[in-house]
Amino acid sequence: MCTFIALIDIFVLVMEKLLSKVQYLNYEPGEFVEEKERTKQEVIELAESLPWEKQREHIQIDITCPSITIQNGSLSYLKLALYYNGRFVLYFFDGESLYTKSLSGYKEAFATFDYYFEKQSVNLAEFKKENLLFKHVVQHFVSKDFTYIVNKKRVVDFLLESSVVGLAFSIAVLIITVFNISYIPVPFFIFIFLALFGALGINILLVNNYYPYVKKRMLKIAKGQDIFWFGDIGNMVQYNKKDVYKVAFSFPYRHSSGRPRTAFNRFAIYTIYFNNAQHITFNSLLIGTDEMGNKFTIDLREEINRTIPFMHDDDL
Repeated sequence: MCTFIALIDIFVLVMEKLLSKVQYLNYEPGEFVEEKERTKQEVIELAESLPWEKQREHIQIDITCPSITIQNGSLSYLKLALYYNGRFVLYFFDGESLYTKSLSGYKEAFATFDYYFEKQSVNLAEFKKENLLFKHVVQHFVSKDFTYIVNKKRVVDFLLESSVVGLAFSIAVLIITVFNISYIPVPFFIFIFLALFGALGINILLVNNYYPYVKKRMLKIAKGQDIFWFGDIGNMVQYNKKDVYKVAFSFPYRHSSGRPRTAFNRFAIYTIYFNNAQHITFNSLLIGTDEMGNKFTIDLREEINRTIPFMHDDDL
């Protein structure tokens, strides 16, 4: 009877499935493919089938890089990834702490796969705990949908993002001005007040201008995928990045360092041009400038200076 029970336990362990997923070169945090439940043996076969050495070409080592990630129901994650000098690394993230284990080859991870499938954890004595002070690593393990829509939360978040720095600076300058008001001519004080708080007012006007153009729109796009979708919610059109010859960013002029010169740096109008003479246009209320800039290769990007980038029907 004991032998029979032991055999059942072994069978259950062999057949148990956990969710696993893959990242390839040039994927962004949260971008995964081939996501499905697999047995331990299927995960091993997946690891043996990946073109690891080809994926090393032009790689930038980070937690998001060519890898296989396994996760369990308690939302802990075990990731086998490429590492420096031809090596591999195992990341274990339990939702709070990150641990790493360096490997000379990917097959050295298989014993840890055994342990993880059996105990839903790893032997922490074999791992090094990383310092996560001021670091947020969860985005490297959790799948992201990469669907962009404009809802109430997005409008509020965008308004805060685009205004909080300018508002803080305005308040600081105003405080300094008030404490030195006896030395400042009244006309100059009024000018400072209107100039600083006027910028915040323009931000609100820009949000109000952008909203009608994207309120019923949806964009689904990820960095590592050629196929993307854009259009009305519930009626999106499929596009292919291979058909794109230019992506125009209309926004305030920027320094060569990439830092914007104006308080309107979060505002931009994007136009994607296709080889068939079609184009699509939307703005940064739908997707932020940093994220949008990450979706296409730099050679496709064209920057157009628009000091205060209001959107018009002519842009469509």
